[in-house]
Amino acid sequence: MKKILILGFLSCLFAAGGPQNKAFGVGAFLQVGPIHQNGFGATGSFWLDDNYSIDSYLRLANDFSSVDVTAIYQMHYWDIFKHSAGKIPVYWGFGGGLGLWKEGYAIKGLVSVGLEYQFDNAPVALFSQIDPQLEVDFYDKEQTEWKPTFLWKIIGARFFF
Repeated sequence: MKKILILGFLSCLFAAGGPQNKAFGVGAFLQVGPIHQNGFGATGSFWLDDNYSIDSYLRLANDFSSVDVTAIYQMHYWDIFKHSAGKIPVYWGFGGGLGLWKEGYAIKGLVSVGLEYQFDNAPVALFSQIDPQLEVDFYDKEQTEWKPTFLWKIIGARFFF
C-alpha cells in the first residue's frame, strides 16, 4: 500500500518541462493542489498546450480504508464564459483509474466535466468537476461487481508552477 501511495503522489507531480498555458506566462505548465472527493487527496495537471492537459489525482477515503489513483486527458474551452476578471475555462475529458482497499481492487473508466476559475493576479485556480464512471470491483473471494457511479463530485484548488 505504501508503494501505491508513493507512486500515486509522484504521478500527481509528474513534470519535466512543458509549454505554457493561458493562465500565466512561460513556465506555467503544471498545476498542483488539494482536492475533496469523498475523502481528501492531491491533484496534478500537466499542460500539453494551451487547450489540452493530463490531470491526475490521488485520493484517500475519509477513514483511510481505500486509495484511488486516476488519470484524465482533458480538453479546455476558454471562450464559453466571458468574465471581466479572471478566466473561466470549461473542460471535459476521459480517463481511467485504479482503486485499492483491504478486500480487493477496482478498475474504472470515466468521463470528466468541470469548471475552473483562474485568478488574474495570483497563481491559483479553484475548480469543481463531476466524473461519471463505470467501475469493476474485484474481491478476494472471486466475486466481481460492475458498478456505475454517475455523480462522483470533486472540488479543489490548483496552484500554478
